[in-house]
Amino acid sequence: MGLLKKSETARLQFQMPSLVDASPVYADLITKRGELHGRRSELSAEKRRLEQEILATPRKEYSGRVSELLGEPVEAESAPRRRVREIVGQVADIEAALAVIASRILAEKGAASSVVRQAVKPEYARRVQAMATAIEALGAASADYESLVDQFNAENVEWTGSPHCSLRSAATVMTATWSVGCVRQRRLATMHNERIEHASTDEKGLRKPGRRMIKLPGEKGHVERSDSAVYIARKLDLDKRERRTRTVMNG
Repeated sequence: MGLLKKSETARLQFQMPSLVDASPVYADLITKRGELHGRRSELSAEKRRLEQEILATPRKEYSGRVSELLGEPVEAESAPRRRVREIVGQVADIEAALAVIASRILAEKGAASSVVRQAVKPEYARRVQAMATAIEALGAASADYESLVDQFNAENVEWTGSPHCSLRSAATVMTATWSVGCVRQRRLATMHNERIEHASTDEKGLRKPGRRMIKLPGEKGHVERSDSAVYIARKLDLDKRERRTRTVMNG
């Protein structure tokens, strides 16, 4: 119980660093992006207002060129219309600038994330260890429970399925615990590999491939390898096709 309270306290005290805190360059890019988004919103609002003003202003039924052909005075372009054209150009420039910033943010995000990973590495290791410890404890409790079940069965004692059995409700809970315990070996193996890979993480936050014992066709025994599962699968497929080819050629 004390271990759980200690872990909960550490979890509540932990604060995940942000990418903005990790990288001044990333922070500047985010700030600039916000400023441009704000400016674009202001221009869009101004454009909508001017367009409403233009629609409310009476106009001739024909263009200025037609007025010129008719010998009538040609109305100069109104200030709202000129301003709308300016806004359209400015918004286009902002969109182009936002596209550049987006690509720079994407590039800087990797470096900032690496800084965060290194800062969080001790906390990550602590939580992985806590989870592994909890799974190991569950495995021990499950084994203890299974031992008691075996003793019930060995003595032919009715302890589940009977309406008069006082352990019926407890058995339901224990069965659920057993179901979880059945996968404890796989989970423990996964957690073990997780801790090994975490311990081999370099300063850039990149993990070295885990090593495993594998026996490939033609080999006498298992060999420790760091090859990926995809590479091994391709090699096995290639060996299989080569054997088929040799069989066909040899008749």
